[in-house]
Amino acid sequence: MIQFEQVSKTLGHTHILDNFSFAIDDNKIFCIIGPSGCGKTTILQMLAGIEQPDRGRITGLTGQRVSYVFHE
Repeated sequence: MIQFEQVSKTLGHTHILDNFSFAIDDNKIFCIIGPSGCGKTTILQMLAGIEQPDRGRITGLTGQRVSYVFHE
């Protein structure tokens, strides 16, 4: 299980995520949807290890292979 626990991320003066928590069960497919600017890309970049949370923690990724394809 991958868990985001009270994750916060700020870019510049913009709060992208504020005390965001959720869990992804093992062997499950999930989808992240929402309007532009709500933090979808930031969440995926954190899952891939490209970005780190300012506060909170992400658990369950140790030993996991994660790929990320950048969009243009």
